[in-house]
Amino acid sequence: MGESRAIGVGLLYPLWIDLSPDEIDSAMPVVALDLAHGLATRGVGVRLYSQGERLRWKTSAEGLFSHQRVPRPFDPVTNRLLRAKHALDAFRDDGSEIPTESVLRSFSYGVLSALDMRRQHIAIAHINIFDHLIPVVRKLSPRTRIVFHMHDHKQTRRDKKVVGKRLSQAHAIVGCSEFITNRVRIRFPEVADRCHTVHNAVDTSLYTPVDSSGVAKGRRRRLVFVGRISPEKGVHTLLEAFQLVVERERDVELELYGPDIIPALREVDVTKETHSLEEIRPFYADPPGYRRHLDALIKPSLQGRVHFRGPLLHRHAPDVFRDADIVVFPPIWHEPFGLPAIEAMASGKPVVTTSVGGIPEIVRDRETALVVEPGNTRGLAAALMELLTSAERRATLGAAGREHVKRHFAWNTRIDDWLLLYENVLTQSAKPRKRAMAAASLSLT
Repeated sequence: MGESRAIGVGLLYPLWIDLSPDEIDSAMPVVALDLAHGLATRGVGVRLYSQGERLRWKTSAEGLFSHQRVPRPFDPVTNRLLRAKHALDAFRDDGSEIPTESVLRSFSYGVLSALDMRRQHIAIAHINIFDHLIPVVRKLSPRTRIVFHMHDHKQTRRDKKVVGKRLSQAHAIVGCSEFITNRVRIRFPEVADRCHTVHNAVDTSLYTPVDSSGVAKGRRRRLVFVGRISPEKGVHTLLEAFQLVVERERDVELELYGPDIIPALREVDVTKETHSLEEIRPFYADPPGYRRHLDALIKPSLQGRVHFRGPLLHRHAPDVFRDADIVVFPPIWHEPFGLPAIEAMASGKPVVTTSVGGIPEIVRDRETALVVEPGNTRGLAAALMELLTSAERRATLGAAGREHVKRHFAWNTRIDDWLLLYENVLTQSAKPRKRAMAAASLSLT
């Protein structure tokens, strides 16, 4: 067995995301691999834990990246870990209604990852989404500092006492938007001083504009939506608005990319404050009914103009955005961030979106995107018409969006933010003479 080397950051993600680069079709794994790549290219050792097979890592910084496959529960080597019933009960006691099998898998994943981090002398455990893993890592790898990364606001709906105790064991708590971070500060004021915001980012070398001057005249202009085909994403509002658009503009079509996945209502209406969800609550009890509702909205005048393309693999996303004339992202819930919006802006495309959740933090109304009220069919149609009737306005808004993303949401800038946060976590309680050593532990060299 080779000699263990000090590795700077261990990345832990929910078990259900596929981190295979060729199979990615949702936002979180995109952020996961872009973050790992960005850290490695800055000389930080990265170890990514998953229950999948070994990743195909395509980067010039390959020597600084490693992937640790964590065995699934019920493998003989992990069975003994899963017999600690009292530990499992504490692990799941937060009112989140996690199925027992998922609890077992997650507990095993946390234990084996934490033990590996201790062996590898990993400085930072960067735990995503699963606050369940915080006490596991804290107990089994006590010298590892913990950064807990929130991609949504699930923690604000779970048992306050249990989740608060977990958060108190993290050295830093990070939200992907100030909207998320503020919700946690309010819910858990005892850890407010540990809360930070680090926005998501986009690869601006991958998402690039295309010269549209050579586009054949007479083709229909393309409106593109990317996201789950789910009520909170406002797909029904978009179809209703598109009906109004087609009444005035005939050479237009709508392409919708995304899986037919409708989450549980408790995952969407976390705080029970989203009044715009009232009319669509029944769809969460009858998910197939939502697709039937969407089909009913496709009137004869829309036949052949609305195309549901299914899930969009990450490797195909840049081409989809480049081929769009307008990108529409109209959620009606508290959208945690809105990655499709910045991917579209990075591609130089004009964006129409809504003023919900973290979206106002990533766009500037009428400067880098057009922003309408959530669920406002006529407002959405009017914004689309404004862009459809002016090629100059589309070009101006798209160019401004591209510059905005390059300045504020490129990965180079975001990696700077993460490195500063890691270094602060490593040095915040260290004695002066140990601070340089703590910061240096991020690197393999």
